[in-house]
Amino acid sequence: MLDQSVVVDSGLVTSRSPDDLGDFNAKIVEEICEGKHAEQRQSVTA
Repeated sequence: MLDQSVVVDSGLVTSRSPDDLGDFNAKIVEEICEGKHAEQRQSVTA
């Protein structure tokens, strides 16, 4: 467990608490703009 406002692991963004919402939102936008990470896999097959 990391004591950071935002943690990213292969495109999955998490935060500690609602107090970190500003940092969380900024990171979510950044991750969306980056696109799919190589480590991510498709969770549902079509």
